[in-house]
Amino acid sequence: EQQLRTKYCAHNALSRDHRQKLPSIQQSKKRKYSEGWEECVGYNAASRLTLGSMVRVSTPAERSSVKVLEGRLRGLTVREETMSVIMKILSKLKSDPNLRVAVRDLRGLAHTDDDEMQNQAERTGLLMVCDFTLLSFARCCVELGAVAGVQK
Repeated sequence: EQQLRTKYCAHNALSRDHRQKLPSIQQSKKRKYSEGWEECVGYNAASRLTLGSMVRVSTPAERSSVKVLEGRLRGLTVREETMSVIMKILSKLKSDPNLRVAVRDLRGLAHTDDDEMQNQAERTGLLMVCDFTLLSFARCCVELGAVAGVQK
C-alpha cells in the first residue's frame, strides 16, 4: 500500500508540473471561457473550475436552472475503484449546505474519523483519486447542477 501511495504522489507531482506549463483555460478552444460568476452551475460554470475553485452543494433553484441537451445522458460515470470515495465526497457535500471546499481539498471529505474503520477497497480507492479525478468530478457535478462553483 505504501508503494502505491508513493507512486500516486510522484504521479501527481509530475503531472502538476506539466499542467502548469499548459495554456490556461482562457486560451482553451474546446471550452468557451466567460469572466463573471453570474452562473454557478451548468456548462459555463464548469468550464471556469480549477483545482483552486471553491464548490458547494447547489440550491434547488440552481439545480432546476440547468438545461440538459436532448440526447445527452445525465449522470456521473466513475471508475469502480473510485466510486465509493466519489460518492462519499458527494454525499458529504450534499449533507451540509454551508460547506464550501476547494476542489483540490475534496479528497479530505472522504476520510472518516477512524481510518482503521475504512476497508481495504476504500483505502485503495482513496489512493486512486488524483487531482485530475477531483477536477473532472467537480466539473461534471457543476455541469449537471449537483454542485455549484462559488467565488473564494
